[in-house]
Amino acid sequence: MQMSSPLDYNCSRLIIHYDASLDQVSSEMARIKREVYRLRGIIGAFDETMQDSAALTTGVMDAYLQELKKLEPNSF
Repeated sequence: MQMSSPLDYNCSRLIIHYDASLDQVSSEMARIKREVYRLRGIIGAFDETMQDSAALTTGVMDAYLQELKKLEPNSF
């Protein structure tokens, strides 16, 4: 008589074991994944705003320096 091992299986008799705790874990992982995507969106928008702000600040400072260069050295 041949003994079967846990690795021997017949596709027609495949048994899938189900554990209710996996539902809770899967639900929690899905919730965390949604939160991660939401936070990535917020961070992306914040980063874009910061980059725009930095570019505007650089532009303003460049214009300010150009105007200062036009002034005579002892005019103020």
